[in-house]
Amino acid sequence: MTHLKAATAAALLGTACGAVIAYSAIAGADKVAYPEGFDAKDKGALYSIVDRYDNKQYRELWASPPSVVQLAREGKPIPSGTVLTLVQYKAQLDAAGNPQKDANGRFIKGDLVAYTVMEKRDGWGTEYPADLRNGE
Repeated sequence: MTHLKAATAAALLGTACGAVIAYSAIAGADKVAYPEGFDAKDKGALYSIVDRYDNKQYRELWASPPSVVQLAREGKPIPSGTVLTLVQYKAQLDAAGNPQKDANGRFIKGDLVAYTVMEKRDGWGTEYPADLRNGE
């Protein structure tokens, strides 16, 4: 697999999580449950890490089941029941207030800020106008 395909898959999955954040205030809170066992050893597949310079955050993007990452990389549909979780952390800061970086040049994870969860289910979202939906 080329780096371009992997980057494209990560961008598509990241965009999906971004869409959830944009519409989370109007989504039905009763529909998506926090992923059971997420804090346990098996969180699914970590498919991307993002350093956010604008708000000094380190973010992890997880997919469950792990097989959906490969499906997305192959351009195949993501199945019903897929859960995407964005975990946001403060970046550790130096004395000047700048994010500290690890040996690979990535932000160092600090305190947990928030979780954002998106779940795909057949038929979900039909009660919302088409211009506000991002699929099921």
